[in-house]
Amino acid sequence: MAVPYIVIKQQGPPGSRWEGEKVKFARLVSNRTVNTYELQEKISKMSTMSPADVAGVLTAVSDLIPLELADGNIVKLDGIGTFRVVASSGVLEDITRISGADFNNVRLNYLPDKKLRQTLKNLRYKRK
Repeated sequence: MAVPYIVIKQQGPPGSRWEGEKVKFARLVSNRTVNTYELQEKISKMSTMSPADVAGVLTAVSDLIPLELADGNIVKLDGIGTFRVVASSGVLEDITRISGADFNNVRLNYLPDKKLRQTLKNLRYKRK
């Protein structure tokens, strides 16, 4: 198994010694998207659960993650990673009247699990 890449030509980065020149870069590309149904089938074959059981677990996890995040919790899935809500605010003139409108740039932060990061360090690549 290897991650495919292609070679592209584009302008060199501004401020670099290649600025204004056509240079080559490697760009990772995906083979395809693996959907939930395919994962259910694969997990079912690797375990004693039926595809329906796996679907139930995946649905429950996808339902619970937003609820836990909405409660201000960090969600850690061993082997997958950690999810947390992050946001910033502007200057607060009156801290007694803070509302959701005071928060901006609200986003989901994901940090891959150590095991997954190690997998990424050991990836192999092939030209497509």
